[in-house]
Amino acid sequence: MQIRDAVPSPDGKNLAFTVLNRLYAMDYPNGPAKRLTTQEFTEAERTWSNDVTWTGKGGDFMKINVAGKPVIQKLNKETEKNPLEPW
Repeated sequence: MQIRDAVPSPDGKNLAFTVLNRLYAMDYPNGPAKRLTTQEFTEAERTWSNDVTWTGKGGDFMKINVAGKPVIQKLNKETEKNPLEPW
């Protein structure tokens, strides 16, 4: 299993990370890991505010809450195409 880029929340009570390019969060240090989405594209570059924010395929910026039922919100209006990506 590949666990990458673990980032603690500002209060130190949660941890966000990716496993095989999927976004997870957990209560730190002993909570179970919970996948936050059902998306089928790379979920990466997470950071914390009051929510976990992350980028997905093509440079979309998304925000997802970690308390309660996860709700995903797209933050940018248009996907900006990266000329190095084939899609």
